[in-house]
Amino acid sequence: MKWPWRNYVRTNLFPPNTTHDKATDPASAHALLRGTVHECDRILRGRAAAEKGDDDLSPKFYLTYGSAIHDLLMLDALAEGEESADYLELARDMLEKGYRLAKGVDDESSLSEIALAVGKVLLGMVSRGN
Repeated sequence: MKWPWRNYVRTNLFPPNTTHDKATDPASAHALLRGTVHECDRILRGRAAAEKGDDDLSPKFYLTYGSAIHDLLMLDALAEGEESADYLELARDMLEKGYRLAKGVDDESSLSEIALAVGKVLLGMVSRGN
């Protein structure tokens, strides 16, 4: 028996190519990544101002922050005068902090995701001569 709602769901809830087009558009990715970096930075600054430690943040937070910084660099979205080496170091630091936190709570899925992201950052450092 065919399911009559399957075509409705496919055509009305998930129109063809709309999410794919947005996901691969560099201009949309740039805005999303900049917003992610901005919000992560805001969260860390707010916690520092309130004198709360950042040890209770999730390893996924650091994965998101470090990956967003790295991906922005790969889009060559730096303003004039900004050095990519500084941002790659920051991305690596964030990812390594997330790795330490994930290792402390035995989060295997986060460990593998963060290790992969650290590898990408290290490859970016090598390719840019840092």
